[in-house]
Amino acid sequence: MEELLEPGDILLVRGKELHRRRREWFRLLISTTIAKLTKSEYTHAAMYIGRDMIVDVDVRQLVMQRPLADLDCYDVYRVAGATDEDRQLAVYFCLSQRKRKYDYGAVVAIALQRLTGRAIAGPEEDPRKWFCSELVARALRLSCSPWLVTPGDLAKEQGVVKVEPQKAA
Repeated sequence: MEELLEPGDILLVRGKELHRRRREWFRLLISTTIAKLTKSEYTHAAMYIGRDMIVDVDVRQLVMQRPLADLDCYDVYRVAGATDEDRQLAVYFCLSQRKRKYDYGAVVAIALQRLTGRAIAGPEEDPRKWFCSELVARALRLSCSPWLVTPGDLAKEQGVVKVEPQKAA
């Protein structure tokens, strides 16, 4: 799968599978909760930036660059029609956000919205804080409300397509 990756690709992680395999029980609990609330197998999003590296933000961490090898159990998505310049700008944006904090307020607002089925007047978008799919959506200029976008929503976003491995002839 790694040979298919291009800078600016979206990596959507099947967190329940990842954390069960690694026996990370606390993270499995978080991923299970996210999957139930969002009705999606995807519980985390990251951006591939090239040279086997990603940028993402995770609970209790800052936005950071780290090796692709830290992830497995992911699917690759790409913005159809994005130019090389669009993709490079998205990578630069993510890199410029390193060391920013995790956006707990927006995550709580999404959870309450999903639990109640009603729009919740949550905190205003804070440009100094990010959660995983919010960072990716903003970088790629997806969605009019990136601070309400879940990893599962990114997979359904108009113009975002799943990259499938080529089958051998």
